[in-house]
Order: sequence, then C-alpha cells, then structure tokens
Amino acid sequence: MRFVRSNNALISAALHELIAAPVLAVIEADYMAARAFVRYIGEYGFGGQDHGASHPGSGAAATPDGFVGELRMVSFRVDQTESDGRVRSRLVRLPALSLIPLPLLKVKEANFSFSVRILDGVTEAPKGPLRLLGGGREDEPHGPEPPRWRAMFVPDEPRDGESPGWGQGLQANMDVKISVTQSDLTAGIVRLLSVMNESAQVVSGSIRLSAARVRLAAGESATLTLQVFDFRGDPARGAAVRWDSTPGAGIQLAGNGAPWPEGREVEADSSGAVEVRVLLPKGAAGTAEEIEVRFTAVVDGVTVSESLRVRAGS
Repeated sequence: MRFVRSNNALISAALHELIAAPVLAVIEADYMAARAFVRYIGEYGFGGQDHGASHPGSGAAATPDGFVGELRMVSFRVDQTESDGRVRSRLVRLPALSLIPLPLLKVKEANFSFSVRILDGVTEAPKGPLRLLGGGREDEPHGPEPPRWRAMFVPDEPRDGESPGWGQGLQANMDVKISVTQSDLTAGIVRLLSVMNESAQVVSGSIRLSAARVRLAAGESATLTLQVFDFRGDPARGAAVRWDSTPGAGIQLAGNGAPWPEGREVEADSSGAVEVRVLLPKGAAGTAEEIEVRFTAVVDGVTVSESLRVRAGS
C-alpha cells in the first residue's frame, strides 16, 4: 500500500487501498491466529525428538521433513480392584493434548465504520492502443482511463469544548467490531484427535512365571524362571523382587542361586529375570494343601505382582 504524507501530517492513499486496508487486516489476523494455534499444538502436544534426528538405538534413517517430535504423554497411577478381589496399581497414559481445549478460532464477523475524505482524482491518458479479443483495430481511439482517487481517513469531530485542532492525531477515525468463533476442525486435526484416542492406555508392568503351578512332595524342590517387564513390555533390568506366602506354610525359596528369605529383595538380571528355586521342607504343610507364593516388584512407580500356586502332595 502506497501512502502519501500531506502538509498537515495526515496520511493519504489511493481510495481502494484505504478500503482494502481493514479487509487485509482481518485476513492477517486470521493468519496470525492459525500460526499461534500451530505453535500451541507443537508446544503442548509434541516433544522428545528434534527435527532431523534419528531414533536412538533404532538404526533408522533421519526422520522425514516436517517431523515435530514424539506425541507428548502424561501418566498417573490408579488402583483397580480386579476379579480376584485384590487391588492392583495401574499406569494410565494419555496424550497431553487431549487434556486441554484446542483454541482453534477464526474471525466470524468484522464490522468497520470509518469516514473518508476524497482529496483529489487523477485521470491518465491511455498509454497505448486498446487491444480487443475477437474484433476491433489497434489504431481505433478509446476513452480515457477511469479516475484514480486519493483519499484519507477523517478523524472524529472534536468533542464539546474542544478546539478543532486539539489532539487531532489521537482521535479515532475507525470503529471496529470483531466477532470470533470456534473454527471448524480441519481434516488433519480430526485425524490427530482420532490418533490420540487410540493412544490412551491403561497399562502397567508385569511379572511372568515360567510355571503358574507346581506340585511338590515334602522335601522336594522345583526350579522356575521369573521375569519382570515394564509397561512398554521391555525387560525391567535390575528390578527389586520380593515374595511372601501363605502364613505358616514354611515354604523356602532361593533366588539366583542364593537363599532368598521371605520379604527380602532380589535384583533381576539384565534380562529382568530371576531364577527361583522353590523348596517344600518336610512337615511344612499338610497333604494336598495349596500354598500361594506372591511375588511383587515396583516398576515405573507402580507395584506389580504375580502368584505361584504350590500344591503340596505326591
């Protein structure tokens, strides 16, 4: 837009540019709102990987153009009562972006009221022959160009008791009313919301036993493998595992080749595993009695457990 400064320090421009200025301002406002929304999505919804970085340990090539990072998740612990009546902790993981409203706004209506003073109009002679499509000769004369009007915004009239020149540069010369509404969700945002719904999880780590039940006669032993996993399903290296059993059962355990007293912790190896040897001493339990051995570990701040059933009898 070309502006001309007149002698009275007010700015003038072509009439069509004055009229277009507020319209262009609305378009620019919508554009700035869209950019702020994209920045909001990137700041609160994604993180963890920089543009062009490779995933650690994956051996994958550089990430594609436009990569904004991993979906940012939040997690919290809840206690759930399961079918066996026991209360167990679970880890709930949700996309952070699903917990906050999306400020996707647009200008619904814009009303402008302003006064314009026409300063002058200029009519220019034709600069060249008129070329018509489908008829006419280039040397035929044609009429003059329409006038180009130069105008300026007019400040409001001075209030009562004010001189006409008082505060002229600070007086309003345009009334603006803007109505903002929630914008329609784009196809990409709808797809993102769908992915976030699928990403919500109720998860926890786990303890897995190579055998859930064993039968032992008095004085016999059995060996099995216990393995601890985190909520991603990866081995929980170094997890501390302890056990307890039915009161008065008198059962004995060894972990990784060493005595393992009840309530004492044994550390899992690099694969999250503990080799468990279960011994039922003579006279420890009555014939055909079932003993429960419960293993527990804390993984990602959540207590996980699994039970081994030992059937006493030949």
